[in-house]
Amino acid sequence: MTLYINMFEYEGKPFANGLQAYMYTSGEEIDKEKINVSIGNALKDLDIRVGNNSAVAQFLYSMYCVPFDPGDLPREICGGTRDFSFSWKLDGKKTLVPTDSDHREIIRRLVANAIAKKQIQNGWFVERYGFAYHWSFTLSKELRTAFMEVYPGFVYRPYVYEDGSCAIMIDPKFKFMPKKNLRDLIEGHLQKKVEQKMIKLLFEGDFIIDACPIIECPHRKNPSSDCWLKGAGRRRKLVQLDFNKSPLAASIGDLREYRKKRCKFHGRIADIIADRPPIALVEKEHSNEFLEYPIERLREELKLHKVHKWQRLLVMKYIQPSLDRRWKLTENFAAYVDDLTIGRLHQLELTRSFAEAGSNNRPWESFACFEEPPLKFGNQACSYEPFSGLKRNGPYDLDGKDRRKFDSLRMMILNLSHKLTLEDVKRFYNDLVNGFTRGGSHFVGMKKIFRLEISKFSEDLLLSNISEIKELDQRQQPDIILVPCRRMGDHKIRHYGPFKQKLTRKGVLSQFILEDKLGPRMTPSKYASYLKNMALTIYYKVGGIPWVIGRPVSSNTCFIGLAMVTRRDTRCMSMQIFDSFGLWLGGWTEFIDKDEYSRRLVDRIREAQDIYAKEIGKPPSKTILHKDGEMWTDIEIQPIIDAFQSKVVCVSVKKTVLPRMYDHKRSDYVVKRGSYVRIDDNAALLATSGPPHPIPGSQRPITVEIKGNEINRSMLMNICEEIFDLSLVFGGYRLSIISKPITTHFASKALSLASKYKILESPLLWRKAWFV
Repeated sequence: MTLYINMFEYEGKPFANGLQAYMYTSGEEIDKEKINVSIGNALKDLDIRVGNNSAVAQFLYSMYCVPFDPGDLPREICGGTRDFSFSWKLDGKKTLVPTDSDHREIIRRLVANAIAKKQIQNGWFVERYGFAYHWSFTLSKELRTAFMEVYPGFVYRPYVYEDGSCAIMIDPKFKFMPKKNLRDLIEGHLQKKVEQKMIKLLFEGDFIIDACPIIECPHRKNPSSDCWLKGAGRRRKLVQLDFNKSPLAASIGDLREYRKKRCKFHGRIADIIADRPPIALVEKEHSNEFLEYPIERLREELKLHKVHKWQRLLVMKYIQPSLDRRWKLTENFAAYVDDLTIGRLHQLELTRSFAEAGSNNRPWESFACFEEPPLKFGNQACSYEPFSGLKRNGPYDLDGKDRRKFDSLRMMILNLSHKLTLEDVKRFYNDLVNGFTRGGSHFVGMKKIFRLEISKFSEDLLLSNISEIKELDQRQQPDIILVPCRRMGDHKIRHYGPFKQKLTRKGVLSQFILEDKLGPRMTPSKYASYLKNMALTIYYKVGGIPWVIGRPVSSNTCFIGLAMVTRRDTRCMSMQIFDSFGLWLGGWTEFIDKDEYSRRLVDRIREAQDIYAKEIGKPPSKTILHKDGEMWTDIEIQPIIDAFQSKVVCVSVKKTVLPRMYDHKRSDYVVKRGSYVRIDDNAALLATSGPPHPIPGSQRPITVEIKGNEINRSMLMNICEEIFDLSLVFGGYRLSIISKPITTHFASKALSLASKYKILESPLLWRKAWFV
């Protein structure tokens, strides 16, 4: 294996002697929420004032600038909104040294800004993408497709190292824009006699793209334009469509006249706004209010299941190119970040060759390929293949100290599909319970694989509506309700959210089954795979444990998965607890006041450690917290360090689009599952999917970062090996482009459902994975 990563080094060590930057500080009392808005506006103003070949960056509540001409620096700069403002004053020079981690981050941001300015000069747009990435694309090189605009682009992220060397990670990422706007789509539905209330449901709560509808507008294609609709549009949330209003009768007045005054292209945007309902109510950022938009300005996000097969193949060529094609595209885009100027003294030239794992004295010198651990099943038997292990030995909780508390399973059915007949539902139930064989594809059935007593199909198992559940006595209560349903747009029918919310609060489990998964388009092999995944999902939901890791991932360690999202004044948090074998010990998903989050996080970690001690018989010798996505210093990392010092290790597990690994000795460039490469002092790439299992599209490793702890190379490697092992437990085993460890998989799944549908879990569902 000859392993490469999509990292390119700049020649020499450009920052070995540090970087001289001018610093702006605010002497005013800090209101964090207000100053975050203000400093963003102030930084934009400073960036414009200092001009090209200069670089600006924000770090915490200060700004830094490396100007081409120091004479262009303003003494003071202000930023804010109509309601408040702050000022920053020039506070002299500061030498940024690469041996200081905060200074390295400031230099990294200055390099990223210098690249962005060069791209904009060359006619390319640059947007922030995630926490530390930028996305550059051009609208002047549209690629061919009849139903969609496709614009070439790439994502990049600089890295700065202790010795003053600098590198950049690059990955191709194209922009996609459907040619039809919401008006076109809605008119199409109306022509098909679809009712207005159904159209409202189809789009309600969807994310849409707010973009200029005038494709040929020169202001739209110019990144230096002051047009508010330039570029490829912004992502917005559509609250709903209002069919009672037309654009001429909006609450704020005539939308057409308003757009005509603001349009830079002779007011032409107003000419294509039709004077008939509906108008769109769009969520305003950082506010409970909504804005009224003409629907001609809005387009759907790309949804592949709505695209014809031949069109999908064309789009996938750009979304997920094969790794060998992605390698060539990456080489081409590297030219755009070469010959970089920062101020007067720093000229950065790129080596133009992919970084090779094992290179001496480089971060990526450290690399490995982890061996897969065996999985443990019933009777303590081990196997490397999950379903063959299950078939031969039964599930892990069949016997032993973790023996399950049930030997039978009662499933009832509520058919919400108008397409599926009683015979269709009966056939699916029998295939799931007793097994399925057709065309060389095979599934043995839940009864045999899990050693369970499950009722034969009868009409007594059918429910006509959800209220019937209340009428059942305790002996008739189902363990889980199967709900065949239609797909509506992107969603499982309009009842899904309220239905799931109501049942989960009462402690009743449910499993929705899309009718198209039971239809004639499903090949026998795809149907058998669907039955296997459905069986695993149901078994976990009712409290079963199909398998665990055959050896301890780490001695006497409590693993915690964490996911969190902020919704205005509330934070939704999910925390899930696991032992050293990947055995799930339970967890919580809850809504918390934003200001109480840090305290609750620390309290829940203590409770998790207590639960671990109760289940295992002794307290954990160490606790490792896996956060799904980026970790926040002030509300997560620092409170945990203050409460636990080094006894809790914080690890960020990120599924980003950018990092790639390539095996140059394979014709398809795909790396073996378990491949690991260090890319920074505290960060590494880890391939959790790949050969021997086939994967569609472009393989993507996950990024692992240790936060807030002193680390060494062996610690980072050990943590990555633990994550790889935990990715083989059920949650991460459905191998595709990427697989998460079960810690963050469970936490992110529970968070996604709870936050989207405001689901409160019942105490009756403790250690029942209602969210998978």
